[in-house]
Amino acid sequence: MTKYNFLCADIGTTSLKAALVSDKGQVLSFSKIEFTSTDRSKIALEWFTALKESISALKKNQTESLSENKNLFDSETGSLNIDAICISGNGPTIVSEDGTTLLWNEDISSKKGISSQPIDLSKPADSSKNEDFRNLLPSPLKEKFSHSLFLPRILAFRNLYKNQFETQKIFSGPEYLIWRLSNSQITILPEDRYEAAYWNDQALTAIACNTTNTSSPETSESTAINCSPSMGPFVKPGFNCGTITEEIASQLKINSSARVIAGGPDFTVALIGTNTLSEGKLCNRAGSSEGLNWCTSKPVFASGIRTLPSVIPGLWNASVLSDNSGDRIADCKQTYEKENNVKISFSEYIKLCLEEKDKNGVQILKELSDFFKDGISKIRTLSKENNIPLKETVMVTGGQAKNPLWLTHKAECSKINLATCEIPDSELIGDAVLASYGLGLYDSIQEAADKMVRIKNVFTYKK
Repeated sequence: MTKYNFLCADIGTTSLKAALVSDKGQVLSFSKIEFTSTDRSKIALEWFTALKESISALKKNQTESLSENKNLFDSETGSLNIDAICISGNGPTIVSEDGTTLLWNEDISSKKGISSQPIDLSKPADSSKNEDFRNLLPSPLKEKFSHSLFLPRILAFRNLYKNQFETQKIFSGPEYLIWRLSNSQITILPEDRYEAAYWNDQALTAIACNTTNTSSPETSESTAINCSPSMGPFVKPGFNCGTITEEIASQLKINSSARVIAGGPDFTVALIGTNTLSEGKLCNRAGSSEGLNWCTSKPVFASGIRTLPSVIPGLWNASVLSDNSGDRIADCKQTYEKENNVKISFSEYIKLCLEEKDKNGVQILKELSDFFKDGISKIRTLSKENNIPLKETVMVTGGQAKNPLWLTHKAECSKINLATCEIPDSELIGDAVLASYGLGLYDSIQEAADKMVRIKNVFTYKK
């Protein structure tokens, strides 16, 4: 069977991570490029530069297996020979074609009277407060899109950057870089059931035109369609966006035959990269925040559970979430370093906390351990109550996957096994899975994930 290689890139808030991954899921090389710009409103302009730098870094970070792959680099031109490049990233970030950016986590509540959060429909709107995006929607759409992640950000972008909004193409995050690479404007919708978290044409038009319209959908569209922004049509993860343009291929030093594949939101792609795609599977995704994600065959509703559709039709994802978990331990580490005039790694700090040598860190780790333990307990209870299976191994992704001591501790606390993938950043494996699927190497995302997601280490608890 012909061997394929993919360039996978995931756009974060502060950095771009990239990897060369084979069609067997083997990570051949990895790089991480930090963004340096202090102007967050133009941060998307750094994404292409970071991708270019990452390709150079990937060449330098050759592993033994990479050096054995003689066809991966053209020794004469220095070009990277890949079959596809797949891009994922954070959302709901909004970007215009000149690189003007409104990041997903940008606080806009104090800017020009804009509200960034949906308002509870059960309570009357207060017109004296910030603008509620739902007041602009036709009545039939207010309930459907009441918790849209994107419409409030699109409205905010329009109010902050009116000229760009009215005259340029608009993208939702990683789709901007996909457009730079392939000249293809698309919007990646993880699955049809996610439409309510995004928009439809009528809702987008109402938000764009900033006019409350309670008339019929036909009237609304006919009177206001000209002011709707230029946003790409919905496509699914794994969509083949075409060949990289020759100009961009030359700039990046990539072969001009490489295909550009749609990845998707980092959350969705991380679940693909941990193969949390069949009933009962469980993953633990941790970064600045943390979530336990359980794949179910039906929606599960309970206190403390957020249920969303899976990227796989007919399946669901039930989540137990904790905000700012990673940020809290990072802050404690920074405080400890200042107080003791030292510089230590996260692994060293976790070890120090588990040995109870920093009281603040000890307390934070206990709370994080309790969150994980309680989350597992809650999911076990829901598994029994809803007659849904639960696999007794949790796939782990994020920075925590680099820390064996911490994972062993979590396994002992919760009495469940933890496992890590080929690379801690499972979004990159998810991108490779989607690249394989997008090129037609596999008939489904599930089949590709089953073949490509490789368990590297398992952390067991003492029974």
